[in-house]
Amino acid sequence: MDFMDFFTPRQVLDRLADPNAGFNICKFKDKTLPPRVVPHYHVIISLGNNQAIVICIITSELENRKNYYERIAAKTGNATLLDSLIALDKTKLKCFTLNSIVDCHQAECLTLDELHSRIDYTHPIRFQLEPDGANRFFDEEQKESIVKGILNSSIVRDIVKQEIRTLGYAS
Repeated sequence: MDFMDFFTPRQVLDRLADPNAGFNICKFKDKTLPPRVVPHYHVIISLGNNQAIVICIITSELENRKNYYERIAAKTGNATLLDSLIALDKTKLKCFTLNSIVDCHQAECLTLDELHSRIDYTHPIRFQLEPDGANRFFDEEQKESIVKGILNSSIVRDIVKQEIRTLGYAS
């Protein structure tokens, strides 16, 4: 029996902003994306205030995402764009069958209500959340890399970076 048998998706979402939630993984269909886009995994980072989280999309389309940012880098002269694509090793994260990346350029700060309104509940939701709220998915090095990728992005809004800095990882 899974702990999801005891909680509604909304109750689990509320736990993602818990002060002890840390970094978690959730797969859902985002209603703000075109209908043809399949559900994606997201890193969900608790800001520790029971109200807000930062999300970053995870994709296994490594080459497509890399090529996209290489084209932008060529046009803008910003050679550091690829530094905010953080590799995730499928052997270290059991929920992945393919190597994937966190696109830190896509980091957004959302309230729980905003997150709730973006999820298309007609599609399955998959949470990688520990029942006790402990964070066991990302080691400290991975967390630091994700935070650094967000902070170093020239695309992420300053308000998101300010919120991330409150976590005390990378400066």
